[in-house]
Amino acid sequence: MVRQVPWDEMPRYYSPNKEKLLPVEQKPKSEEVEVKSKENDLKEIGRRTSFGVLSGAILGCAAATVQVTNSAKDMAADRRVTTAKILRSAGLCAGFFGGYHGLRSALEFSSQMPTSNCMLTAAFFSLAPLLAVPKLRSTFPYGVVLLAIDAAYEYKP
Repeated sequence: MVRQVPWDEMPRYYSPNKEKLLPVEQKPKSEEVEVKSKENDLKEIGRRTSFGVLSGAILGCAAATVQVTNSAKDMAADRRVTTAKILRSAGLCAGFFGGYHGLRSALEFSSQMPTSNCMLTAAFFSLAPLLAVPKLRSTFPYGVVLLAIDAAYEYKP
């Protein structure tokens, strides 16, 4: 049997017998005050850093896998060698993007700078080691791609 209730008026919860509609509990807006503390800020910095580590590791694995499959020399190599190359790239990208997000969120919470300035400052300090160390220069383009994606996500016209 169809209930004949419009979609806009459908509640989220029903009673167990599904005959009587239960009202949706809503909190008044006065209770939704966000409490700012050092502990909450550190938790948020940790969350953003872990997001950066995870997304950087995913991109690093994907990019290294593409590089390995495009190279006949790497495909002919031992499985341990190719796995080591993939894990190295994943670790580098994870460390880079995790450090970027950690620094960016720390700057946002500790200073009164706009988000764009925090992004540029964190990008500079995150990309500088990739250019300074010759062995890390191969990950520089992937770092720029990650930063461009993050900047495109934050852009609000």
